[in-house]
Amino acid sequence: MNDLPARILARVVSLRAPILVVYALLVPLAALRAARIPSEGGLDRLIQPSDPDYVATRDFQRIFPDRPSVMLFFESDDPWAPANLSRVESAVRELRKEPHLGAFSVLDALRKVRPGASPSELRRLATGTQFFRKQGLLGDRFLSVVVDIDVHNPAERDAALASTDAALARAGAEPVRRVGAPYVQSWLEHESGAASVRYFPFFGALVVGTALLLYRSVRTLLAFVLALGSAVALGVAVGGLLGFTFTVVSVLVPLTVLVTTLATLVYLHSRFVDRPAGISLRDHQLVALRNKLLPVTASTVAAVMGFAALSVSKLRPIQELGIWTALGLAISWLVAFTLFPALQLMLRTPTGTARVAGGMPTRRSLRSPAGIAAASSPPRSCSALPARRPCSEFPGSCPRCRSASIRSPTSIRRSRCAATWCGSARTWPISTSRTSGSTCRVPQRRIRKSSARSTGSRARSSPSLR
Repeated sequence: MNDLPARILARVVSLRAPILVVYALLVPLAALRAARIPSEGGLDRLIQPSDPDYVATRDFQRIFPDRPSVMLFFESDDPWAPANLSRVESAVRELRKEPHLGAFSVLDALRKVRPGASPSELRRLATGTQFFRKQGLLGDRFLSVVVDIDVHNPAERDAALASTDAALARAGAEPVRRVGAPYVQSWLEHESGAASVRYFPFFGALVVGTALLLYRSVRTLLAFVLALGSAVALGVAVGGLLGFTFTVVSVLVPLTVLVTTLATLVYLHSRFVDRPAGISLRDHQLVALRNKLLPVTASTVAAVMGFAALSVSKLRPIQELGIWTALGLAISWLVAFTLFPALQLMLRTPTGTARVAGGMPTRRSLRSPAGIAAASSPPRSCSALPARRPCSEFPGSCPRCRSASIRSPTSIRRSRCAATWCGSARTWPISTSRTSGSTCRVPQRRIRKSSARSTGSRARSSPSLR
């Protein structure tokens, strides 16, 4: 193959040392940037910033600021019992001691009107109107406390919620029910981040199991891990450069890139390990890459276009998910055809080869230096064969066999000699009449006669790789 894609791949493989240096510099920076991407699971992230209603709401909040708040419900069979009132007032005092927190209850309003009122008097004042009940400050079986939180980012919000829990613990006010958007947003963000941490070990075990089960090589496993880690780090970091954040759905981006890249690497490496004898490792790698370039590119382009189509969504997390995943898959394709081939050569990942032993074709996996030396030895010449056996040359080394090889199984009679074997599984063995030295002679008249006789006879099965 000498077309443009093959020449480009050959150039990429020849530049493996600079490629490894570039990835060694970029991947740590990408991992650092990916680790700093914030996680925002708030419900407001579901709306596009350009939405008219969203813009109007933000303009209103700039004029009339509204701080987030939570409701604390103190339940009791008798909310106005002295013990429950003492519990509520103690919790309010402890909450007001914390920075960025403000607390208010119905008892504060009633104490200002009647400072020394008894519990029965407080009950009569509070239940004599529907105002406090409509505000959610009291009910038949509870009294509530409104806690205002003066925060500006998720980190401050989480710290304020932790201070609230600590204040309630010091006051001995538990059990208390907590309700409010800050708690919901904090829970969503925590669960979104925990999802990746929870499932990444599973996919890590999948990578290890796949590499060891299919290829039984630690060096192959190391090449897979380095390539996958680079693809995920670069794919996630590009989202951080675009200003994306982890939301409820975008946490799936690393997992999607990981699984897709793993499938691509398995597809490429499975072709790489199937190396015929007599072909150098680098030449075979170029053939394998060129052979899988089109299917891998086609599947990647289809996946990229499918995820990129999500960019038309009006939901902000869905839009970011589509763009982010599309870019991550494109980067994974680049890693598969640049970094992974360089790792294959640098780590010397083992391959399998087809060789002739005892006149019959076999396949031997290269697991040791002895196996590599045995498989890399040149094929036997015609003169080295036993008497009356035509040829054991492969098409790659015997020019006459290569020129006379016929792809159709019925176009020529099979040779009775098991040593006549072609190195490619797609090329059928050919018949020969005589040998001279280390070359094979295939007279055309013998081919024509054999082809005529094979019309009404069933062809014998060709030797198969074991």
